[in-house]
Amino acid sequence: MTETQLFFLAGSGVKEIRKGGTVTSWGWGSAGSWTKLKEPKKSSYKKVKYNKKNKSKAGKASGWKLGNNNTLCGTVMPKSAVRQVDGVERTVDVRYRVRGYTFYGKKKKVKKKSVQYKTTYTTAKPYQYQLQYKDKPSVATTYSTFKDTDGKYYAYFSPVYYDGDAQVNSPSRMKHPTSFNVTYGEVRKNLNSTANNNESRDNSGTYVYTNVRSNIVKLELEWTGLNPEEGQELLNVLNATNTYTGVNETTLKNNYIIAQYLDPQTGKAKNGTFFPSDRKVEKYPNGMYKSVSVTLTEV
Repeated sequence: MTETQLFFLAGSGVKEIRKGGTVTSWGWGSAGSWTKLKEPKKSSYKKVKYNKKNKSKAGKASGWKLGNNNTLCGTVMPKSAVRQVDGVERTVDVRYRVRGYTFYGKKKKVKKKSVQYKTTYTTAKPYQYQLQYKDKPSVATTYSTFKDTDGKYYAYFSPVYYDGDAQVNSPSRMKHPTSFNVTYGEVRKNLNSTANNNESRDNSGTYVYTNVRSNIVKLELEWTGLNPEEGQELLNVLNATNTYTGVNETTLKNNYIIAQYLDPQTGKAKNGTFFPSDRKVEKYPNGMYKSVSVTLTEV
């Protein structure tokens, strides 16, 4: 019976439409920049004591509201818009939010006093607006899944994986690596401050070192014979240096790869955080992937 060596890889990256994938739903995706309303109305305008620490700044944003072609401070909040999604024009829903702003004028002298004028806008009387478009597809494929809860993109290589001690059925499955090698290594340092020979030997020539950290794992992985869809899905996981704006508008920076693999020392599944080497890709003229190889080094 073949033993599973790699259970899953998880990397950051926004899920894209892939050939053969099915769009199951649409979520709120790209957003425009903050833009001044055509006719903003001041909430207050008053004279205040001058302070060089006073800086103009944006206020807190309001919650999102669906556009309904209504006019707000002279600007129309559209109900829908045409967006390019994977090279195809689609009409998508639009929502908006607003924010206030506080402006401080220049320093002035009034009756021997230094003053400046403070102009305030609020969410009730806003200064700027931002549009967001429902143009983010959730795509189901045979090979991988995207979890909106943690902003990571998962590829599974076994029928099951482990959540703690519990065995869980994988929601999808990609081809297992044809080559899987584990290397354990150490970070060593010579702590003999009087040594002047080199960093690894003392003045008598004896090798002296201290293990700063032991058993750092390095995974050497190679896949062969992947079809175009599988190859693209795999690289979308391995190319993990993207950011993802997830629920509650939180931007998650996931520059590392999480791997669950079979630890040769214990014979049990183990999770680790890794950074990838260069991803080497070889393809055949017909679009098939001859090989995809990468080395993952534990962080």
